Amino acid sequence: MEAEKTEIINKNEPQKQPKKKKGVFRQVIEFVLLVALILLFRHYIAAPTVVQGNSMQPTLHPWDFLIANRWAGHTGDFTRGDIVILDPPTDQRVFIKRIIAVGGDTLQLIDGKVYVNGEMLDEPYIDANYTEPYSLTFPIEIPEGNVFVMGDNRHPGGSTDSRQIGLIPNENIMGKIIFRYFPFNKDFGPIRGNE
Repeated sequence: MEAEKTEIINKNEPQKQPKKKKGVFRQVIEFVLLVALILLFRHYIAAPTVVQGNSMQPTLHPWDFLIANRWAGHTGDFTRGDIVILDPPTDQRVFIKRIIAVGGDTLQLIDGKVYVNGEMLDEPYIDANYTEPYSLTFPIEIPEGNVFVMGDNRHPGGSTDSRQIGLIPNENIMGKIIFRYFPFNKDFGPIRGNE
């Protein structure tokens, strides 16, 4: 009788299952899938980038850490005033610039001021009084599928942009800058065009 009771008690206790160890092959597959998801996210959704020059001052500064909306680059969801990351066809570097004019716009520089479609742009994001045309002849009609970009640093020699390297095809825009996540100061937060 005692033996039966002991047996019943043992049967009612939760049975401890031995822990299954993941095989090395499964761990490698999970790691590869995780890396693939991260790379797809960075290529198609959002990616970090760092400012490395002075061409977007006073808006952006060297060593500002930013997030670029890569989906906007793939879908063409950008407009005049947006700050974009781009890969110009005539230069090996990746640039961060502001879109000044889009396909169908007419761009002019008159007395150092920028005009788009006959209206002077309100550019509170620059701290220079004069935008140098360099060797361009105005007016310029921007063909569909292209943009004209400039840096916010309009001081002489402050930015290499469409005034020197020409129009940027839409497909060369890699993303739209949407957020500054470092440094943690008054500039931390979302970045919107025309600011």
